[in-house]
Amino acid sequence: ASVEGVSVGWENEEDDVYFSILKKYQQDPSGHGHFRTSLEVLLTYLRKNPALFGPVVNYFSQELIFDYESDKQGFYRQQDLFDFLLSESYDERQGDLYQQVLLAIVPEFLKTSFQETVSRTSAIVIRTLPLPLSEPIKKLRRQIWHFLFTQYAQGDQKRKEEVTQVLNQYLDNWEARNFEQLWAFDAGQLLPFLEQQLDASSLNNSQWVVDYLDRLDSFEIPYEGDTRKIKARFNNQVIEIRILLRWDEDKWLADEEGYRQQKADKIRAYFQGYTLADYERFIDSCKIIFESKPSKLWAYQASVELVFEDLVNQDTKLLLQVLRYLFSIDNPIRYASQALVSKILSVTEISSEEFYQVIAPTHYALHSRWKLDFFAQLPEEQINDFYVEELLNNYAHLEAHLHLGRFDFLETKALIIRVLGLNFWYLGMKILY
Repeated sequence: ASVEGVSVGWENEEDDVYFSILKKYQQDPSGHGHFRTSLEVLLTYLRKNPALFGPVVNYFSQELIFDYESDKQGFYRQQDLFDFLLSESYDERQGDLYQQVLLAIVPEFLKTSFQETVSRTSAIVIRTLPLPLSEPIKKLRRQIWHFLFTQYAQGDQKRKEEVTQVLNQYLDNWEARNFEQLWAFDAGQLLPFLEQQLDASSLNNSQWVVDYLDRLDSFEIPYEGDTRKIKARFNNQVIEIRILLRWDEDKWLADEEGYRQQKADKIRAYFQGYTLADYERFIDSCKIIFESKPSKLWAYQASVELVFEDLVNQDTKLLLQVLRYLFSIDNPIRYASQALVSKILSVTEISSEEFYQVIAPTHYALHSRWKLDFFAQLPEEQINDFYVEELLNNYAHLEAHLHLGRFDFLETKALIIRVLGLNFWYLGMKILY
């Protein structure tokens, strides 16, 4: 977080005597307003001492969070806290500080359970209790969602990103317990926002909406209204491709080979009848997806591998056209595969010369890798002077992160003779290091 130009974080815990005194006013069931007064003093103190931002947020989100006693007391502390912060967040002079505090704490208050620590004779037991869908909780959650939606509608791009980060945390905090009533209540607040306000041009927003609606359906959460308009707003080819490519890591870890085959079958069915123009649009979608830096990027790369493996089995000449297009736009997904190169060279319908013409340009990412894989897999009987010359030229311009120790092609007699006559020391250093 940043307060008045000072960068602060959770590591700024300080043993501040005034802060410690103010925290003692959190238990104030008498209705005399001591708790609210302590909040006013604390936030005034925070403006003068921004280094306390982390400890203040920690105090609000950890010590003032729901517990067993707050349920019995009607959640008065949580309601007083948000009533105060929300009312002050509209102040023109100091509202931004309160808005930052709210954005930092609302993910904790949107959780659907709380933990209670119970001391027993010989042990300490930590148990998780569901948050009841009581009237105070409904009011509190309505206030939180209204605040977030207002911040998104009125804020700049940075504030919009902060709100979407809260949405990400909200979805991450979903638990496989009986909290359907809370989720259904939240859906009543969220769905109109998704239909009318959330930016549908953002890939990450589209992915979040797809995940959220899938989660509602998979948990059979009841909600009012028709989500078809929302799906229509956020459904596009990029999202469709992203859903197709991503892997369910749990299913993959449970049965690697079985899941990979299931994924390959799904990809084969999806790309049935695809033309060159269709594959070009697929590459363009992949470019957008990879540029968004999704988590578990390896899974998307593995799925792209399955797409090209299927294509080499179906139509290798079409695959070469697709690769030519991929390289013409500089290989933005940074794709390279020795296994694919081996399969292409084993196909009889095309010659190694046709394949090499596709990978020969030097302007695209990982071009050296493609050529080294080509030379590594090229059958020895197809080695000729042209390939030897090309290999040596590739070594001279080798990308720094590649080394050559794994390439059996160096063992061929014809190449060794040429290497001895040229820059053997340079190649030797490359091989060793």
